[in-house]
Amino acid sequence: MLAGAISLRLPEGSANAPGTYADLGFYTAAQMRGRGIMTDAVRTVLGFSFDPLGLGLDTIGWAALVGNAASERVAVKAGFTNITDETSTSAARPDKYGNRKAVAVRQATMTRAQFAEIWRD
Repeated sequence: MLAGAISLRLPEGSANAPGTYADLGFYTAAQMRGRGIMTDAVRTVLGFSFDPLGLGLDTIGWAALVGNAASERVAVKAGFTNITDETSTSAARPDKYGNRKAVAVRQATMTRAQFAEIWRD
């Protein structure tokens, strides 16, 4: 049974040096939601991603469509703060012609230093 999935992506056309920034995405299967599984998994992925012996990233971004309260809860529990409302075309699914319309998203970033401060143990 698939409990969920997590991805880290370098944004398209990013001017960031390879290996410094990634976007975090995640999905939890309906029957597995509400158990803290994704929050624990996201914390683990963040730790590996920021660890110099892991991926050594400097910053990780998260975004979800406005109204996706479950995704925002996971992000907050994992340590993302200063969540803002933005408009994004990259978060939208393309229509049948491949065009993406702007959609409202909630987004935040976390730095390696912020992660270390929150999860130092």
